[in-house]
Formats: sequence, structure tokens, C-alpha cells
Amino acid sequence: VVKNWRSLLTGVHIIFDGFCFSLHSGKMLGINKMWYNVAPYMADVVHAMNGTFSHCQSSWRQEWAPSSSHTDLPRMANVPACDGILASAVSSFPGAHKIVFSSYYRIADPLPVPGNETGRAVEKGAGVDPGGRRQSGGTCNILPLYDFIPERMGLADQQPPEFFAKIASIPVANGFLSVSAHTTADLQDLHGVDPYFVRTSPNRVSPHFRRVPEDPTGEYSDFFREEFFGMDDIQKLLRSRRRFLLLAGHHEYPPPYKGYDMLWEALPALDPALRASFDVLILGMPPPFDSGVEVVFAPDVPETVLPLLYSRAAALVYPSRYEGFGMPPIEAAACGCPAILGPFYRDKMKYVYGDDALYVSSNEEMRAAIVRVIGGDVPPPDRLIERARLYGADTRHGWNEVAKDYLEYMLAGPFRDVPGTSCPVLVCVDSAGLCVGNGGGGR
Repeated sequence: VVKNWRSLLTGVHIIFDGFCFSLHSGKMLGINKMWYNVAPYMADVVHAMNGTFSHCQSSWRQEWAPSSSHTDLPRMANVPACDGILASAVSSFPGAHKIVFSSYYRIADPLPVPGNETGRAVEKGAGVDPGGRRQSGGTCNILPLYDFIPERMGLADQQPPEFFAKIASIPVANGFLSVSAHTTADLQDLHGVDPYFVRTSPNRVSPHFRRVPEDPTGEYSDFFREEFFGMDDIQKLLRSRRRFLLLAGHHEYPPPYKGYDMLWEALPALDPALRASFDVLILGMPPPFDSGVEVVFAPDVPETVLPLLYSRAAALVYPSRYEGFGMPPIEAAACGCPAILGPFYRDKMKYVYGDDALYVSSNEEMRAAIVRVIGGDVPPPDRLIERARLYGADTRHGWNEVAKDYLEYMLAGPFRDVPGTSCPVLVCVDSAGLCVGNGGGGR
């Protein structure tokens, strides 16, 4: 695309609403990690085609964070303009045509159109003039979606206010980006959205997730240059060379869908001698009760240390009953770390891990899986790393591939017709090769 159409995006401004970084104050959690890796690749291509790509920033919202704190993304303009209403912020950006996609369920409200004050997406033909062209004005709103955990797990009434923007935005979005096939299926099942208007591209892992060779001393000094809470305890555990189970993203009171209740209830049922032979390392907060094993916890481990912990763990325990994609298991696989996974991965994502994971859906299955893992009955690291190749362990299939999938959709559609918005096809790829779109794109 770049080689053949260097000026194709002249006058086009793609605006990324980085609201997710506001919610988590820049911490590299799942959604933040995804966009921090994906958006710069998109910006590179847009700029090479003479378009503009900007990150519309919101201020960090944690009490400890200064109000002026923002997360900067590389290789693009970072503009602190998105603390208020997204539509107002977008109106301040230059560009003859604007494509907006929000990291957390916001859209730039469609312009009101006489006869359709609701602004909902309508069938083909609505929102076009008699000549068949789209109405001018407005922007093109692309809505990324990650999961439907609250809806599927009965947790919608426990969500923060930001969550409800998703419910309001889905009916008026022009198109959608999805992190997994089952998220796309949930979107269709729960909201009636035709998958024709969704681009699905599974999450990946960053290239620094790779197996770390053993250090006979257990020091691994290169990984501990940046001090963090719990670092001394982690170093002590590594030097002891004791086996440990690794838990990622554990809360003090984890929601039931995470499935950690199976772990904490299975541990007391283990043979005492076996239970005394390993520890549990929690990347998060420990449970408020005695689990019968030695627990080490660190709530904010730097991203650069994670490959080491995955490489040395006896297994990652990630027993989720529901997820969107869930990156820790594929990060673990890229580092050759076995995984004990919950029913979600057995039922929805077995195509990723196949028979190279231990799947559990009960306390007894969890107990049996721990016995196998601590006994060394696990797949060899090389086989797990091979599993992860298509999800970033091979850099040809990394976040750059997600960026390609998403950007291709944002430029070419197909889009839903929403009165008050404008989504012309800017490029298209068909059997004849690359071609220039002329404003169509609705189904």
C-alpha cells in the first residue's frame, strides 16, 4: 500500500482516543499493552501515506497521579485534548476526513440527521443522498471491543460508569475491531451486529517474551535494575531454586469468573509433603486467608521482568471461566512455561493451546493438574514456544500483524451506514489488486 499510494491519505486524520491509559494510569495491563504496541505501527503506515495519526490523551485518574500525567505513545503526535467529551475534542483536530477509534468504548457522537434523531445504524441506503453518495460531515467511528465478561457473567451492574458507554456506542458505531473470534460471536449474539462489519485479529505477545536461559547463581541481575515492590522476595525465591506456581493479575478478592477459587480450594487437598515443596508467586495481591503454601506477591512487576518469571515458573495458573482473549497464557507459552487453564480456554480457545495445556473446571481437576505440574509431567518448552509462534513469538506474526488487520479495515471497511457520519472507502484490495475507493463501503 505504502509503495504504490504514497499520497493516498492526504487530508485524512486518524485519531486514537487513549482513554484506557487514563483508567489505569499508564500501567501496562491488557488493553494498555495492546494499544501501546499496535498504535505506533498504524501511525507509521498512515504517515508514510501522507496522512495524520494522533493520540488524543486523557489525564491519569489515580489519586496518586498528578493531573498533568499522560501516557505518550511513540512515533505519533500526543495531544492532551480528550479529558472531556470526545466529539468536542475531535472537532478541534484538523483534517478533511477523520477516523476515530477509542481504546475504551467512546465515540464521537454522530451529527443529528433529520428523520433519524436516534443516530442508530440503519440499513443500506439510509444516510445517502439520491445520487448514492454518503452524506457529508461527521466522522467515521470505529469501536474496538475486547470482551463481554460483564454481560456473560452477570456483572454488568458492578461495572464503573465507563463500561456503560459500550452499550450506548455499539448501536451507532460504523464498524468494529475485535480481539478474538468468540468476542465477535458475542457481539453478534448479544447485540445483533453482523460479523461482516467486524475485523477480528487475535491478540499477540511482544517479541521480548522469550525463554530466559537459566542462571546457575539464580541472580539474574540484568532483570532487576529497576526497583519495585516485592523485588527482594522474588529474588530470594529465584535464588532458592524452589518450584513455584505463577498467578497473573490476581486481586485480593478476585471475581468468580477468574476461577482462582478452584486453586485456593484445591491446595489444602494436596498431600502435605507435596504442598510444602513449592511456593505461589502472585503478580498482584494475595488472598486474605492462609492458603497452606508460602505466598510471594508483587503487585507491579515491570514488563521486562515477566519473561524471566514465566521462564522459571513450574506453571502459570490462569483458570478463567471467561475472558476476551487473555494475554498471560500466550505470553507464558512464548517463554516455554506450562499453563493450567480454566474452562474458557478449553471451550473457546483450544485452537491456540491444543493438548499442550492442562484444562481444569473443578477443584479436583485443579488438584490433579498441580500434582502433574510439580511432578514435571508437562510439555517440553520448545513445543509450547512453537504454539506461540503465530501469536508473536515469531515476529512476523506479532502486533504489526494486528495493526495491519485493523488499519486495513479502518481504511477500506465495510462500514455500517450511520446518519451523521462519513466513512468513505479510502483504499481497497480485491482480485484486481490495490484500488482507490470512491466513497462507498456500506453493505
